[in-house]
Amino acid sequence: MLQSEVIESVLLAGAECALGEFIIKEFISLGIPVKILIRNTDTAKKFTHSNVEFVVASATQPELLKGHFNNISTIISIPNFTKKRSLFDRYVDYHMNCNLLTEGRKEGVQNFIYLCNSKFGFFKRNKALTLRNNFIEQLDNSKINSTVINIDKAISNHNSLLRLKSKNVTVDHTEIKKLAMDCVNAVIKNTSVVA
Repeated sequence: MLQSEVIESVLLAGAECALGEFIIKEFISLGIPVKILIRNTDTAKKFTHSNVEFVVASATQPELLKGHFNNISTIISIPNFTKKRSLFDRYVDYHMNCNLLTEGRKEGVQNFIYLCNSKFGFFKRNKALTLRNNFIEQLDNSKINSTVINIDKAISNHNSLLRLKSKNVTVDHTEIKKLAMDCVNAVIKNTSVVA
């Protein structure tokens, strides 16, 4: 078990997908405190543990983030996965990540792990890539250590990351578990992950 003096705490945005669930479970098993940013309180029912704290807020509203980054050493941001993503969704992700980075910098967060994907619709590709690259540039220019993980290269079955609500759907979680471990290891070792 890791000691709290090694890793203070992690703030996770985007915990509603399968990847987020695996990351949370891994932090719990390692004894790493994790603060989960959620919009839906139903998510909180899955993870009742003394090392898990929930913040009901939307990262798209920066005023709701204030005061929640105390003793946070690392932010992990997972994009919202849906089968069809519009350019509007990309703008939401972009502003959410900008808000997380801005507030994290104010509160002295040391690391930011940004998970992104590049499977964009044909007509939206250039604008969506511009948004993603713009945020990566902001990360590079900040004083926060950053790790950028391209999910498309790490997971071949994109549907595995969707919030599958049907109980009849079977999903192979092998790649998702590996990606979750890569994220956790990036927090523990404070090293970049090649994906």
